[in-house]
Amino acid sequence: GAGATPNRVDSLFVERGDLVSRGQLLGYLSGYAEQVAQREMFGAQLNEAKRRLETVTALNLALIEQAEIRQRQALEVTPLRISAQESLVARLEAALSNDKDVLATQLELYRNGNTTRRLRDDRQTLVRQDEFDLSAARAHLLELKQQFELDKLDAEIQLRLAKATLERAEAEIPV
Repeated sequence: GAGATPNRVDSLFVERGDLVSRGQLLGYLSGYAEQVAQREMFGAQLNEAKRRLETVTALNLALIEQAEIRQRQALEVTPLRISAQESLVARLEAALSNDKDVLATQLELYRNGNTTRRLRDDRQTLVRQDEFDLSAARAHLLELKQQFELDKLDAEIQLRLAKATLERAEAEIPV
């Protein structure tokens, strides 16, 4: 190429008139040692790049697997929690309805003088506790549903990020 120094014989292993065979090494041109060193350096760099790529690939595949597990958890486990909470809300609604009916009966009995104030007050306290429990259960259900939507988005983003990081690493480490 342009600017390259012409090769000159640096070492000669045969004398004028010696018989030589095909493939026999006759000598080295100048710069041979540098070429060998450069080839060894390139080989070492290639091996290092291969090891780096293997390591980065293994790490990113693990991150992808982790993201897939988080996604499965968000899509499979959280709906079960939501369903269980919906069942709890339904059970608490039924209990509240029943306790309100019993309270209405207690109030009527109290007005007629057929029950004690203590029984009436206990039933009113039970209804208030049912209302509180139902309110808390509904709030938790709402929280689970909102968290479900966020977890789905987060899992999808984490999966895309892990895949993109793997693709970038493969592009940045050409082997």
